[in-house]
Amino acid sequence: NREAVVDLLCEAGFESLQQDLRERLGITLPGIIGAPQTWGGTLVPHLHLHCAVPAGGLTAAGEGKETQANLLPDMATLRDKFQHNFMRRLQRLIESEEFKAPKGMTREAAEKHGEELADHHNWRVWTERYDTVEHLLEYLKKPPIEDSQIVKFDEHKVTFMYRETRTDAYEKLELDMTDFVGRLMDHGPLKGQQLVRFRGYYAPSHPELLEKARAVFELPPPPRRPKTSPARGICSVCGLPTQRVRVELSEHCEVVRTLPLPARSRASPTHAAANASAPNRAAA
Repeated sequence: NREAVVDLLCEAGFESLQQDLRERLGITLPGIIGAPQTWGGTLVPHLHLHCAVPAGGLTAAGEGKETQANLLPDMATLRDKFQHNFMRRLQRLIESEEFKAPKGMTREAAEKHGEELADHHNWRVWTERYDTVEHLLEYLKKPPIEDSQIVKFDEHKVTFMYRETRTDAYEKLELDMTDFVGRLMDHGPLKGQQLVRFRGYYAPSHPELLEKARAVFELPPPPRRPKTSPARGICSVCGLPTQRVRVELSEHCEVVRTLPLPARSRASPTHAAANASAPNRAAA
């Protein structure tokens, strides 16, 4: 159910932000960029959503409203909205036919577990002000674990550094190789999964909304990017043209790699002349 749960996480987060902006500030059409992630520092499942919301949106009357002074919501209020919206969607998923009970768990046990989750106190929402969207981009480009975090490894064990959120200090963790690979593979994106999502006037299905927001706030059009083929480039090591190829690791995981194109073999003039004269010699 991972794909369905990630989807409902995003929808619950977007709905909660839209409710808050509409009730507090009268903004009915904000712009929201969201990026779901499934891992924590130790690579155990930790489902959460990163969002970026510009300090301005459109009211029901189509007027622009900037919110620099009071953009950030009350975290407790937003948390309650998110918990309610998430649990409502989760309960609907558990009751649907597409829900698959985890191995060794009945549907009734899953429903009870959902009820316990609703009463859990450890629901967290954190808000902070940033001048640009670069903070969100930092999360988007990071994998579950980076090479620099790995301290040592061999055939049997892996040791890596992670940040403990409760103390904000870095600690070491040693895992068996099988456990490490298993944790890592749990966070590979599913085939066709959308990793970055857009709502409001950023919705790609309604480009006219973004044009309207730009017009209301008197913003210049975005710069046009030169039309280049994203599939070709030049290898920084060998200087040869490159192509992007898909490597399928399993039915749910595939990786896009950039590889140098094989250089075309060119016959030397002497070799070409010898080949050209060969039929004549054979005919003679």
